[in-house]
Amino acid sequence: MKKLLLLLFLSFFLNACSEEVKSLEVGEIYRSARSKVSYEVISSTELEITKDGHITLATYSTKGNRIRVVSIILGTTQVEYFKTIPVGLKTDKKGGGIYYSREKYEIGLLDNAARKGDAKAVRSLLDKGIDVNSKGYKDRTALMGAARRGNTDVAKLLLERGAQINAKTNGGYTALNGAAVRGYLDTVRLLLDNGAEVNAKTKKGYTALMGAAWEGHTDVTKLLLERGAQINEKNGDGETALKIAKRENQKAIIRILTNAGATE
Repeated sequence: MKKLLLLLFLSFFLNACSEEVKSLEVGEIYRSARSKVSYEVISSTELEITKDGHITLATYSTKGNRIRVVSIILGTTQVEYFKTIPVGLKTDKKGGGIYYSREKYEIGLLDNAARKGDAKAVRSLLDKGIDVNSKGYKDRTALMGAARRGNTDVAKLLLERGAQINAKTNGGYTALNGAAVRGYLDTVRLLLDNGAEVNAKTKKGYTALMGAAWEGHTDVTKLLLERGAQINEKNGDGETALKIAKRENQKAIIRILTNAGATE
């Protein structure tokens, strides 16, 4: 009985909330037939497109300062559901309040688009005036997000638009640290070619070389050494890249470092 009532409620809710919309692009203004309020599309990268053809758009109300998130079915004009977030306050899962401005929301969208490799969305958000060096979660920039996911084309775009290549998170990680530890050779090369500091350290003293050695990324390790990585630098625990490689049993890395003159 409870399941039946729940299904009836959901059916009523979805039908009540549905409305006709046209195909929407980021930056486009449309007028809601249901609420008679104009909305600006500020993102189409909130969620991945699901197997059943759903995509989520984030829109910003020109009246009442509200961010509205709608999920539509691709190829149709039907809105399936929506939720509205008042700008200035977001309710978390526990019901507590979190300060949440449109600016911070859009910074999150830029980071999200960079991590997903969505160059079109990144370009659109930057064209709207979002600071390419704005910092989000843990002081992470969009360039760091792109580098950590190996999205080289997006990283290049961000650099062309003025991204600070040696910016650090609150833990001291740079874009190069993120790309190296994940083994993204092309991204590492791009960052180094554009002035990334090869021996930059995190707060715990880890360099890009140590990260690459830890994870066993041979090509990245070789490239970092070619570009001047200090082979016997130590982290906060007194470990060199070679010692880390031995701890993690990275045999190929051990050979590369040993042949290059590394010590523990």
